[in-house]
Amino acid sequence: MKEVYDKVCKNIGPDFPIIAASPRLWTAWTAEALQSLVCLPKP
Repeated sequence: MKEVYDKVCKNIGPDFPIIAASPRLWTAWTAEALQSLVCLPKP
């Protein structure tokens, strides 16, 4: 999941400082929650 964050969502850091500062929080999220983020590409 960290890899997904680095590749896809690294540029949302300024808008989501909690996510940017807490990789462990990021990895704790479910796939469903991740899919709701606009930073993820559409399938």
